[in-house]
Amino acid sequence: MDAHRIIGADGTAEVSRDVVEDDGTGFDVGATLESYAARGSLGLLQMRESARLIGAQLSLDSSPGQGTRVRLVIPTE
Repeated sequence: MDAHRIIGADGTAEVSRDVVEDDGTGFDVGATLESYAARGSLGLLQMRESARLIGAQLSLDSSPGQGTRVRLVIPTE
């Protein structure tokens, strides 16, 4: 995990930026998002909604055979 805190001119943190990535099998993000009803799993939707509720930005990059990277930017103010 790679975490960075962006510091403003007044010395206070403005955002926390976290990245989690792996070199695993990866997956097709679009296909996963489209197949929630059939699979009954809401993991990615829940992650996105949780981020939205705290005012954060979540991005997810993954491709079959290429691993996965999740980025989360959380405002601290």
